[in-house]
Amino acid sequence: MPGTEAYRICAEREAAARRRGRMAANYTQAMIAADAQEACLSYGLVRGTDRYDRCVRREIDYRRPG
Repeated sequence: MPGTEAYRICAEREAAARRRGRMAANYTQAMIAADAQEACLSYGLVRGTDRYDRCVRREIDYRRPG
């Protein structure tokens, strides 16, 4: 939710990830998924919710090699 600490953290991490670009091609899909799930949990989202699932999908898309 905009204006919350979790949102600010999310926005900062997203901006940093975009500056770095996508993950290297040798970064495995399992590692990408694990990193994405951890990121979404760190934002305060709860596993099994629609918001968490959307977050994981978005984070995975950001991390996939280009």
